[in-house]
Order: sequence, then C-alpha cells, then structure tokens
Amino acid sequence: MIIGEFALQALAPSIVNGVATGAFYAFIAIPLVLSFQVSRSVAFVHGGIATITGVVFWWVTSDFARFGTRPGFGRFIVQWRPIPALFLVVVLGGLLGLGFGAIVMFRLKHWPRVAVTTFSLGAMIASYGVVESLFSPDFPLPSPFGKGKYIILGQRVTYHQTATLILTLSLSVALTLFLHRTKFGLYVRAIADDVGAAQIVGLPVERLAVAVWAISGAIAGLAGVCIVVFFRVTDLVVLTVFLQAIVVGILGGFNSLPLILLGSLVLGEVESIVGGGTFGTVSGANRELILMVLLFLTVAVVNAVRGSWVDLLEAN
Repeated sequence: MIIGEFALQALAPSIVNGVATGAFYAFIAIPLVLSFQVSRSVAFVHGGIATITGVVFWWVTSDFARFGTRPGFGRFIVQWRPIPALFLVVVLGGLLGLGFGAIVMFRLKHWPRVAVTTFSLGAMIASYGVVESLFSPDFPLPSPFGKGKYIILGQRVTYHQTATLILTLSLSVALTLFLHRTKFGLYVRAIADDVGAAQIVGLPVERLAVAVWAISGAIAGLAGVCIVVFFRVTDLVVLTVFLQAIVVGILGGFNSLPLILLGSLVLGEVESIVGGGTFGTVSGANRELILMVLLFLTVAVVNAVRGSWVDLLEAN
C-alpha cells in the first residue's frame, strides 16, 4: 500500500517530467548527429544558432508597443504571429547552418577535426556574445504552442513540453527513414563511412555535406525556440544544455538517432528523479556520478544486444 502510494504520488510525476525534459536534450542532439556524419566534428555552433533563433523569435513576436522601439534595432512596427515567426527562425537557422557548413567543408576541410570542433565552439561563444550585446537577453519567451497545461499522473505538463516531445520523436523517425530509404540518405551514409571512398566514386561530398549542415541548422533553429522558451537565456544555459546533449550524442556514437532518444530518456529521468529529490536529497556530485554510471550501463547493454543480433545474423 505504501509502495503504491509512493509510486503514484512521487515516482510517477518524476517519470513523466523526465520524459518531457529528456525531449529537449534529444532535440538539440539531433543536429549534432547530422553534422557529425559529414564533418566528423562536434558542431557546437548549433548552440549559437539555437540561441540566435530563440532570441530572434522573442524579438519579432513580443509586444514592445509601449516602449515605441524594440531592443537592439530601433523602431520595428509589425509584430509577427508565432507560427510565421517560427518558420522565419527555421529558415534563419538553415541559412546560418548553410554558411557555417560552407566554411567547414570548403575552407577548413583539411584542418584537424579537433581544430574544427574548437572553431565551432568559438562560433557558439561568439554568437552568444553578439546576442548579449544587442539584446541583453534575460527574459521569459512566449511559447509558439500556447500557454496551456494539463496533468498526467500528478505532474503538470505544458503544451510546449508536449509539442517539443512530439517534434523530437517525429524528426527522429523522419530522419531515420530519410537516411535509410532515400538516395540522398545513402550518399550521406557513404560519406559518414568513408569520405575518401565517396569521393572516388564521384559523389559531390562538399555540396552534400553543406546541404546536411543547412538541414541541421534549420533543426537547431527550431530547437532553439523550444529550448530557450523552456530554459530561458542566461549566461550558461545554452552551454549547459549542449554539454548534456553531447553526453547523449556520445551514447549514440553520434550516428544513431534511436540511441540518442534512449540516452536523452536516461538523462531526463536521472535529472528528474534523482535531482528532484524523489528518493531524498542527493548532492550535485552524486547525481552526476549516478548519471554517468547509468549511461555507461546503458552503453554496455546496448552494445551487448547489438553484438547478439550481429552474431545471429552471421549465423544465418
């Protein structure tokens, strides 16, 4: 009886919250996986893109009529509706991804991959510096999905969290099918497996890779609105979320979207259950230790299952 009450009143809400929170990490990890496939570098720049698009969304949708001007750029008369503004920032994210991808694939293609990753990290920090200097972002953002909320197993869930979860799952399924069922996806996987071999058979590696960067930038732009609305823009929030997403990306080897979802679920649940104090107060250090142990165990189990399936296929 006591166990049942505990599960219903304490554990169930934490599990629901963990699923909702994990969706944010998975969302921003998706463009990391895509860009890693074609560049073999960790695209920190997507954190900068997410920050820019989140702030631009706030800037064009918020009502500054009583101030007469909008922060950053003088007078701006038209106030955008949320849905058109969402399309705007997705396009903006795609253009930013396209531009950065062109630099990486054409100008930096002979750089060591760790240098490209460092350059990307610098671009993310510079992006936040630009946003900070122009907008001074320390504000709540309105969700494009509405302010509504409802209760699931005792946990309050907002429309914004629900929409983010649906978008994350939909994108993961769509991109997995796209990469495995289309000619373009076949080319991308060929580049990911062996760039030299892809060039030998005549694939336009640079142009294909830049297209992937544009797609990943657009996804980062959409993720930026979802993440910045939920976490708000502060000095370290984007970097913190991105570091968590990188941990999730490592779990999937930066090449498996299903494993990205699994890692995000584990991460979200640990933060919600352990960090939320469901089983009592846990220090930050112990919470991170528990998280790392669970992630490593997940990796071990997944690799063992993968090995069993490979052995079974080879036997047949």
